[in-house]
Amino acid sequence: NYFNRPETKTVLWWSLRRKQAFAALGLLICLLGCTTKVPANSVGIVYSPFGGTKEQTLTEGFHTKNIFDKVYKISTEVQTMTVENLTTQTKDAQYLNSTLNIKYRVNSSNAYLVFKQYRTLKNMSDNLIAPTTQRVLELITTKYNVIDILGEKRSDVYSELEIALSEEFAKYGVEFYSISITDMDAGEALE
Repeated sequence: NYFNRPETKTVLWWSLRRKQAFAALGLLICLLGCTTKVPANSVGIVYSPFGGTKEQTLTEGFHTKNIFDKVYKISTEVQTMTVENLTTQTKDAQYLNSTLNIKYRVNSSNAYLVFKQYRTLKNMSDNLIAPTTQRVLELITTKYNVIDILGEKRSDVYSELEIALSEEFAKYGVEFYSISITDMDAGEALE
């Protein structure tokens, strides 16, 4: 019988040597470096040291990538931001101090624009959402008298705010959802 011979037993026996273990470990590290996972309600932005930020975003799940590329994750969940102490002037030269709640989210197909300009959602909120809201509210309140804003024209102010904010946010890859005015204060004397 061929397998009962002593010389064939050494041929069939295989052992893991140190070089083989290091090679297997190196292969495992390379495979892990070439994959990435994007969590739910997020997109992955691929940054290559050789080509910069790629416009194509990665959807949720596992993806392969170049070993030198870095994948940044940005949430596409609806965010809520409260913008306080927005002081604007009205048509009749009165001042309004407003507090607004804004709901928005990063557009998954244009998330690379947010990443290229702001890197994080916090930076985007501080440098895009709050200043844009202030500017748009200033433009709208100068069209109305203070009594109209606090009274019968309040719904017109809402609709103009929604239209203007959705247009402005879209330029930067952000989808506007809704806005609510939680407080508009014209001062005790006027109120």
